[in-house]
Amino acid sequence: MKTFNKQIKITVELDTIANQLLNTISPENKHKEAIVEAIIGRMDANNDNAGMTLLYNALSGFSNDVNFEVGDVVSCSESCYGYWDGKNESYREIAECKVIDINIYSKDKLHIEYNVPNKDGNIQTKKMWVSHLNCSKLHIRDTKAMSDLRASIEATIDTEVEGS
Repeated sequence: MKTFNKQIKITVELDTIANQLLNTISPENKHKEAIVEAIIGRMDANNDNAGMTLLYNALSGFSNDVNFEVGDVVSCSESCYGYWDGKNESYREIAECKVIDINIYSKDKLHIEYNVPNKDGNIQTKKMWVSHLNCSKLHIRDTKAMSDLRASIEATIDTEVEGS
């Protein structure tokens, strides 16, 4: 079947999660309500929506896996500062980057590596944790063509910096 590589957000009442958790604890356990209140209450007090999502998914039998693997080249809509035009620092979308680590228990599940042009016209590699919801896989088949394109962009930046 076709992979859609997208996710949706669903709103669930905390009481629903609390009741699901309560139902997993043995009826003979006289502290079951206190256990549920401690877990749900702590997450709620800390606005731990990522933790609530993990708990809800686990209680509902869903996997918390992401559709990415270390080494995947992805497009990321997160933004960063760089000298994109070779002259002025501006804030823009990271776009192409590489997944270097994954933590499925974190809010920002993907550790990415991306390139940013600096003030001197050199390309600097940076790293950042980002939400997997802000990324999509790039299906790059011709890496030589991508390398040539990257070299062309770098040459254009170098030319613009020299011509300033």
